[in-house]
This record gives sequence, C-alpha cells and structure tokens, in this order.
Amino acid sequence: DDVELQTILKDISAYYNLQLEYKSETPRHLRLHLLWDKTQGPGRTIETLNHFEKVNITLSDGKMTVE
Repeated sequence: DDVELQTILKDISAYYNLQLEYKSETPRHLRLHLLWDKTQGPGRTIETLNHFEKVNITLSDGKMTVE
C-alpha cells in the first residue's frame, strides 16, 4: 500500500539475500503499490517493478542496482 520504493527494495533484498545499490537518490522516495508474489523469484519481481514509470532496476551477481 503506497510504500516508498526503498522500503520495498529493502524487504526484497533481505528476502532474496541480495545486495542493494542506488545510482541515484531520486527513486528511493517513489511511492508504489506492489502486491509482491514471493514465489516468483528475484528476476521476475524486478521485472514487475520495472513496469512502473521511473523505475529501472537491474539484477547481476546477487546485486540489485537502482538507476
């Protein structure tokens, strides 16, 4: 329910044991409504998040990078 992206990504990174890096501070404070299906895996979850406007996240070598 209308949560900041940084909170969502903190939870996702902890759940999947991923590192989290921000290249820009702007996306941290975007507010989103996400119904997270934990059975999808991290790649599919990030793909879902990337459908939101102004969200660009990559996953490589156990690290999520937010542009």
